[in-house]
Amino acid sequence: MRRPHIQSKHLRPVYRLALGIVGLMIALGGVSKMLLGTLNYTNYRGILSFAPFSIIIGSLVVLVALKTGK
Repeated sequence: MRRPHIQSKHLRPVYRLALGIVGLMIALGGVSKMLLGTLNYTNYRGILSFAPFSIIIGSLVVLVALKTGK
């Protein structure tokens, strides 16, 4: 029996929306810390995070959510 071919370029709209929201949350967390004047902050696990890096990662996640549709 053949396995169904899964196309990675197509995501359901619900998954795209969730991915976009998560990306915005990551990016806005970094922006809020930078507006407070700190470049480093601790995340929920207590690990030191670099705010500009989280903005870049969050933006890339949002771009992936926008590009993987249709």
